[in-house]
Parts: sequence; C-alpha cells; structure tokens
Amino acid sequence: MLSRSIHTPRDREWLWALGWSLTALFLANLPYLAGAVISTPESRFGGFYFIVEDGNSYLAKMRHAALDGWRTYLPYSHEPQGERGGALFLYLLYTLLGKGVRLITGGAPVQALLAVYHSARVLGGLALCLMVYRFVARFTDATMRRLAFALTFFALGLGWLLALLGRFGTGNVPLEFWAPDAFPLAVLSGPPHIILALPMLLGAILATVRTWRTGQWKPALGAAALCVSLALTRPEYVLVFVAVMGATWCIDALRQPRGAGQRLVRLLPAAVLPLPILLYLLLVLYRDPVLRQWTSQNPFTSPPPWQYLAGYGLLLLPALWGLRQREWWRAGDRWILVLWIALAPLLAYAPFQAQRRLIGGAQVPLAIAAARGLWQEGKRRNWQAWAWLVLAAPGSLFATLGGTAMVLGRPEALFRQPDEQAAMAWLATHCTSDDVVLTAMESGNLVPVYADCRVVLGHPIETIQFASKEAAVASFYDAATSEQSRWQILQRYGVTLVYQGPWERALGEFDPSQMRGLRPLYTTGLYRVLQVEGEPSLVQD
Repeated sequence: MLSRSIHTPRDREWLWALGWSLTALFLANLPYLAGAVISTPESRFGGFYFIVEDGNSYLAKMRHAALDGWRTYLPYSHEPQGERGGALFLYLLYTLLGKGVRLITGGAPVQALLAVYHSARVLGGLALCLMVYRFVARFTDATMRRLAFALTFFALGLGWLLALLGRFGTGNVPLEFWAPDAFPLAVLSGPPHIILALPMLLGAILATVRTWRTGQWKPALGAAALCVSLALTRPEYVLVFVAVMGATWCIDALRQPRGAGQRLVRLLPAAVLPLPILLYLLLVLYRDPVLRQWTSQNPFTSPPPWQYLAGYGLLLLPALWGLRQREWWRAGDRWILVLWIALAPLLAYAPFQAQRRLIGGAQVPLAIAAARGLWQEGKRRNWQAWAWLVLAAPGSLFATLGGTAMVLGRPEALFRQPDEQAAMAWLATHCTSDDVVLTAMESGNLVPVYADCRVVLGHPIETIQFASKEAAVASFYDAATSEQSRWQILQRYGVTLVYQGPWERALGEFDPSQMRGLRPLYTTGLYRVLQVEGEPSLVQD
C-alpha cells in the first residue's frame, strides 16, 4: 500500500502562494501589459508578442465558433475541408471561448475576442500556479515547499548565456524562450489551452495517488474527468499521465502485490475514458486529406539533448544530489516523482511526432528534487539554497525583459495601423465563407481574425503545402512574373480577392490594379482589395 502521509498547506501558506503566483503572472504577462500601455489608435497592439501566428490562429477559431457551428476548420488553407466542414473536438477550448464571446457581445468583435482570450490565459495561469503549489505541498514539508515552488517558476537554464556567447545560430533560440510546454513560466506566457492543461495533468496525478491511498472512488472519478478534459485540451498530456501513473502502478505492484488489482481498477477510468476522444481525433486527422497534410507538416520534435541540458541543467545538478537521500524519497510516495524524472527523457525522444510536448510538467518534479538537494535540514535560513535560486533566475528575467523590450520597440508585425484596421474591417463586412483571398503570409495570418473568408497563405503550419504556396504568392507579386502565370496562380487556388498592403509590396513592385480581370473594390492609403472577375475554377496541385 502506498504511504498514507499527506501534507496540506495552511491558510497562511496559501496567501504566500497567492502572492508569488501573482508575481509569476505579472512577469509572464509583462510584455502583454507593455503592449497594452503603449497602444494607441494610430498604432494598436495586436495582442501577441509570443508566437504571433498561433495567437491569431486561435482568435480566428474563436471568431468562427462565435459566428458559426461547433466544427473547427483551417482558415489558412483554401482547400475544401471535410464532408461536413471541419472536425468536432479539435481546439474545443477556443470553440467554447468563441461561444462565450457571442453570448457577451452578440457577435465576434476582435477586441472582445482578445479580452476573452487573455482573461482565459490569466485565470488559467492563476489556477496553474496554485495547483503547482498544491502538488509541491503533497510531497514536501512547509520548510522546503516554498523553495520548490520558486524553482518551478523562476529557475530557468543557461540558454540565455549560451545565446549571448553565440552558441545558437540565426533563427535558433534557447529552449526556455520558445518551448511552451517545457517551462511553467513560458507556459504562463503562452496560449490558454496549454496553461489549463498543466494543472489538469497535475490534478489527475494527485487524484490518482489519493484514490490509491484512501481506496475511495471519488478521487478516481475526478482523475478520469481531468483526463477527459485533457484529451479535449492537450491530448498529448494524456500520454504523459498514462506513462507516469502506468509505470508507477507496475513498479508498485512488484513492490507490494497486495492490493495491486484494486489500484489498477481505480486507475483504469482515467486511462480508458479519454480513449474514444483520442481515437476520434486520430481518425479525423488522418482520414480528412487536408487535416492529414496539416498533421504531417506539424512536427514538434525535441531539440538536440544539449539544449535540454542547457535549459534544465541548473535544476538537474542539485536534483541529482538530492536523489542520494533514498530514505526521504521512499517516504510519502515521493518515488513517483523520481519515476517521472526518469521517464522525461524517454518521453521527450519517444517515436512520436509531437514528442516535445511530452516534456510537459517535468519541471515540477525536477524542481522538488532540486529543492531536496539544496535544502539542509536543521538550518533556519538555508541561504545557499536561495542563492542557487538567484543563480538560476536570470533566465526568467532575460526572457521577460527581452520580450518587453521587443514590444516597446513597436515592431510592425505586432502593431496594427489605422489603414490596415480599416482594410480588415472592410473585409469583415464584404467577405463570405466562399471567398479566398490572396495575400502575403503576414497579412493572411490576420485576415481570418476579422473576416469569414479563407486565405491562400497565412500560417506556416495550418497552410497546407506552405512552401509551394509561399513561392506562388511571392511569384504573383513579383513584377517580373507574366500575366499568364499570375492567372494560373489565381485559378489554381480559386482566388476571388487579391489583397495588397505593405507586406505584399515588400514581395515585389507589381501593381494588381494594372492587371486585366482584377477590379478594385476598396482602397485606403497603401491598402487595396481587388476582385477577381469571373469564377476561377479550383485546380488541385
């Protein structure tokens, strides 16, 4: 039988946890706050600084849900999608958020989409922070859990230093700054579905441990409900749960065979009930030709091992030292954490297309192990432990202040100008779901946030055959391209509207208004929308 010892935080501890949770949330959201503060009608902050293409994609899915049904489709691909127009349960969280926007506003205004999106991020982030503290408290006592909590959120690796020393090539950045599953502080800066998935995973593990310890069914059903929610939010985390708790059950059955069958029965609901959802998603992703292509060009493979070592090294060193204290780890079910740490590199390099996502949550047990290695029993202050936290903290400051400085520089990709907003508003009132708009990638990424139409090019992953379409779009706006070649591009992708703005002008000096068969519909400043006369036939590549 697993140990019956449990550690419950007191009210004063929860106040401490709340204060530092708000601190972590402030740091993670400082770039967003900076953008909101400096935003003006002449230069409006677009709402994102971190993986902007994905942020706009989530807003587009919310908009579609607010104005249409429950199925998700890819607005960044022009191809017909599915016999019934998309897939159920794909990005369900954004479907629900979109429905919420509709209830609140009666429509889908962009500012309302942004407000609901970021509200979900912040509230989910608070839930994540408090769940991490509850998880840490389950396996540590009051003298150590604060250090473990702080290490979880504020201890990043040496990637920032290696970047300054030139160890990362052009276009390659440290793991701490771009992997949204790997570090909780980065999770807090990311999209709400990842933010919410991590407390679900930790809660499911805690509930399973509790049902094994008490023999009660209520925690088992709670774990099952959380895993079903995970399958609808971040399906890969269900695999993490099954791997960690399945391996835990196997080892515990060998150590203590008595009661192993009952523990397996209480684990099965959480492991089995998500399966229908996972099987449905697998089926729809590989049966629909468009979603199948999207899946094939959606790799989330792990970086080289040295990047993980650079990112986790400052936790890994004291964690390995802490693992020497075998008696401490054998008590209080803490060996489950050791098992999770041991499984993490295997999950990170599992033969699975989205293997990098399987590292999610691993920093939490690693931080607990590091706290055990740094903490010296009997000492009142333990200054050396907190000094190690200070040594590991510059990475979090580097990431936060670097993002803030970037936003304060007002890069064109992050801010919307009045003429661009006016052009998007025109598209919103004049486009239909049958329209396909030809744009540069940057403009195309924004169009579905405002309008019902689809675009030829708009997202490096959600645009099917991205490389060939990117080349075709560049060719269309190139002044040296023949008119016949341009018409072939328009016909190939079924284009009904051609858009021109600064991003398109950067691709070439071609003036679409001079092309026969293109009729100007809207002009403001540097922005134009032109209609393709007739009905170009859709020609598959």
